[in-house]
Amino acid sequence: TDVVDLAAVHNAAVNTSWSRALQFEHPDIEKDDIKTVKVHTSSSGKGDILHINLKYINNRGTLRMEIFNQYWVVNQTGLPLYANFTNNSFLSKKAPVRLPPSSASLSPNSWHPQLSAPTVPSSRPSMLSFSTVGGHSHKITLSVGTNTPDTTKQRLSLPSEAFSLSAVGERTVVKVHQHSDVSTEPAENNPRDSNKVYHFGTSIDLASNKLTKIVHFRPRYVLVNDGPKMLVVGQPGTNHVVKIGPGERVPFLYWVQAAECPQLLRLSVLDDQETFAAVNFPGRGGWSASFSIKSVGELTLKLQKPVVEGYSTLNYFRVHKTLKDSTIYVIFSPSAKAPYYIDNQTDLYFRINQKGTGVVERVAPRSIVPFTWDHPTLPTEL
Repeated sequence: TDVVDLAAVHNAAVNTSWSRALQFEHPDIEKDDIKTVKVHTSSSGKGDILHINLKYINNRGTLRMEIFNQYWVVNQTGLPLYANFTNNSFLSKKAPVRLPPSSASLSPNSWHPQLSAPTVPSSRPSMLSFSTVGGHSHKITLSVGTNTPDTTKQRLSLPSEAFSLSAVGERTVVKVHQHSDVSTEPAENNPRDSNKVYHFGTSIDLASNKLTKIVHFRPRYVLVNDGPKMLVVGQPGTNHVVKIGPGERVPFLYWVQAAECPQLLRLSVLDDQETFAAVNFPGRGGWSASFSIKSVGELTLKLQKPVVEGYSTLNYFRVHKTLKDSTIYVIFSPSAKAPYYIDNQTDLYFRINQKGTGVVERVAPRSIVPFTWDHPTLPTEL
């Protein structure tokens, strides 16, 4: 019998306690046998517990041991997240595991090279483990913490509903509710609205060793400005607005949770002389109709900016919504043309409007007028 010790090493510094002695009982060990070893993540032995898995393979008397972790978690939301283990849908008594934000993404086929850059600690994934090997009971809840360097003063949001980490290839949405007394943003950027619900996209892939699962948490929605001017996107009925510079990609992390505030967006162009603080000024015009970003597809918005005398020419914006991994990218592109044109080849005047709206368009005889739907959320019928 051979005996070895095992320790968890982080950033090339041995700062953890050793596990119990492990016995290699060959050649009687069963092929593909997987064992679990408990390792503390601090030298005092009082830190978080990580369950390292050992897979033994006996190939004609030669014993090979593969050491792996069950889950590598990459938090790309930009927010400090906390995972809490569940037991039969109830929160366990274990302390939540902190999942710090990371700027990197791990490919299932190139996960080892990602760890070769110790100068970029944010690119390292967080390790998550369970005491059991079978993945069917591996469930966690997710909470959002506060942006403070002092982890002892963290105030967590309400936990999400429990979700499973077992299904490889899974692409789903995790919703986390947070009340106004827990702030994750600087005070000057906080909306006055009371409750928020964060939407995170989740993806689960199998690493190249066929043993470790890579779990990504990403913003569910990312807004992309494909135009030359500053755009402002906001949730109607709230003060929650997001500014998007030319060529920028900005995550839309949460919705304001209120009965009178639907989960829709509206678009506006910020003029050079306007300040961001004046976006929600009462009486300010120039907002598009409300539209949904919860499903993929395309639509066209029209904006009418008020000027000194009357209104300026209509501005059209194409909105392309595409899904990549677990994130919906909402791409805004200015367009000089309307999506439809109504050609009146008669000698009569016509009045047309989208069904369910009070907006009427007048079409003169022998004329062509541009047309787009006034309310994308209503039926597209004339």
